[in-house]
Amino acid sequence: MKIYIITFFLCLTVNSFSQDFWQQTNGPYGGSIYCLETSISGNIFCSTFSGGGIYKSTNNGNSWFKVFGDNRNSWSWEIVTDKYSNLFASCSGHGIIKSTDDGNTWIQLSSTLTPQALAVNNNGHIFAGLNAGGIYRSTNNGINWVMVNFGANGVRKLLIKPNGYIYAAFPPYVRISTDNGDTWSQINYSGMTGGNDMSLDSSGNILVCNSYGIFKTSNDGANWLQVCNIPSL
Repeated sequence: MKIYIITFFLCLTVNSFSQDFWQQTNGPYGGSIYCLETSISGNIFCSTFSGGGIYKSTNNGNSWFKVFGDNRNSWSWEIVTDKYSNLFASCSGHGIIKSTDDGNTWIQLSSTLTPQALAVNNNGHIFAGLNAGGIYRSTNNGINWVMVNFGANGVRKLLIKPNGYIYAAFPPYVRISTDNGDTWSQINYSGMTGGNDMSLDSSGNILVCNSYGIFKTSNDGANWLQVCNIPSL
């Protein structure tokens, strides 16, 4: 996450340094922000390291209040939402948790997995990517988990497209699954030696960032275009 932020700002500085896109919100305070997510209702959720826990804003970031966690050991790696308005979070010390009421209350799905990456497909299947390596899948709302991909390097980000294709970003490579995680193939492209973060734009293109810059694909990884170079520092 931190590497992705650095990559983004470097590209922003190179391409449009004179423009002002950002305005500081009124909190939440307590160190680095590890993740951000907007629910279907339009509320914003985030997690801070020092402050711990998960925070919610119902007024576009003007004010924040804590909805989960009571100490700094409860920070969250990732918060995601599904099409049914459920929220899922990977929370230190609590494993994978879920909210069905827009973050007001949370239940624990797994106490043994604390992934760095989370994603949920349209069938409600949950995918968890561990920092220690490996991707796990649950098809029964988090009751049982099965490893579907092993990687010696930690998973940085999981992304699922509307067509069901799953992308997994590892530091040395990016992998794709077209069959709900049963099998995976590695994407090979010059410069695409790994991924620190991924995002899906409004046109359905996938953006992947690594130490070389930001890459974009519009055909599910068959071809990639480097849309931003990282200058030497």
